Amino acid sequence: MTARHGRLAVAALGELAKLRLGTTPPRAHAPYWRGGSVPWVTIGDLSTGAVAQTRERISLLALADYFGGSLVPAGTLLLSFKLTVGKVGILNVPAVHNEAIVSIFVRESVDRDYLFYWLQQADLTAELDTYVKGKILSKAKVERLRVPLPPLAEQRRVARILATIQRAREASNMVQATAKGLVTSLRTTLEQAATGWPYAVLGDLARISTGKTPPTFSSEYWSGDVPFVRTSEITGGQIDDVANYVSDTAIEQRKTRVSPQKTVLLAMGGRGKTRGNVALLLRSAATSHNTAAIVCDETRLHPDFLFYYLKGKYRELRQRGTHGHVSHLTARYLRELPVPCPSLKEQKRYVAVIQAAETKIAADQRAAKALTGVFDSAQRRLFQSSDDSRD
Repeated sequence: MTARHGRLAVAALGELAKLRLGTTPPRAHAPYWRGGSVPWVTIGDLSTGAVAQTRERISLLALADYFGGSLVPAGTLLLSFKLTVGKVGILNVPAVHNEAIVSIFVRESVDRDYLFYWLQQADLTAELDTYVKGKILSKAKVERLRVPLPPLAEQRRVARILATIQRAREASNMVQATAKGLVTSLRTTLEQAATGWPYAVLGDLARISTGKTPPTFSSEYWSGDVPFVRTSEITGGQIDDVANYVSDTAIEQRKTRVSPQKTVLLAMGGRGKTRGNVALLLRSAATSHNTAAIVCDETRLHPDFLFYYLKGKYRELRQRGTHGHVSHLTARYLRELPVPCPSLKEQKRYVAVIQAAETKIAADQRAAKALTGVFDSAQRRLFQSSDDSRD
């Protein structure tokens, strides 16, 4: 029954909508899955938005045997209530779904999009039950969820505001994807252009050395203000600040080496994605023993150009070098590495184009982050009455 807390009505979800569970046809029965044409939604298909495609499909036979031949219509609100609880989506196509998802068929007293946005921010943790396979909500508990219920016109106003911000976020994400595609295209163009440029081995164009890590047991080496770059910080970007600093004593006693600003760093070792990554120093810093420090002869090779070139060679670099218990690149390999060396004017032209594109990406990322903040803030404020209305 709808209740009132102050001026705001509150109703159980089961009063506002009809809920229907899904199921999973037996995997062992191949005719239910082979050549399936019916979209079948799992939690992995829910991404807080429209569900237009599914990773799996079932057959018409499975639809008939396990869903009575009935599809959940497009436009239906979906909620996950088992394992990963609280993911929501709206069907864009007629489909069916598994038993971890509930279909929510809203009644006339509630706006579907209002409920969609409310569920995104609702705190469901207090209602969770613990089972062997993880945290779940029961169907009964989902039906008992208490939903703040302003007048229908107000519900639609809230949904319109949030939908407008969401569309702006989606547009911003599309712009980011386009800009990232442009950078990839530019790097491809750089690779293609490089086939017609003169080449030289890197050792003739730059001074290459390896870093050195001071003994970690000695606090006197790790209590200074000289930046120390670890390989985990070499991630394809520019480095201006770091997590660790060493002392002048470490430098004076030759426990480590300092590389100047504009040094190109390359991670020679490391597990995971580290090996082969590059970075560009924006300030002088010491580096670890697993790092190659490449100081360019700037009369022949622009450090930014080398940085972007090596960044584009990441996958190839990971396949090179010495392979053993822990694969690694070597300074000798890098000294013999052929690199393009067109005129400095040509190098700077390519750098300028790529930097312009990356600046655009950074601006788009800041805009997207700001829009996410606006959306979250608006969502909290618009549904604040939800928290105020609970017993």
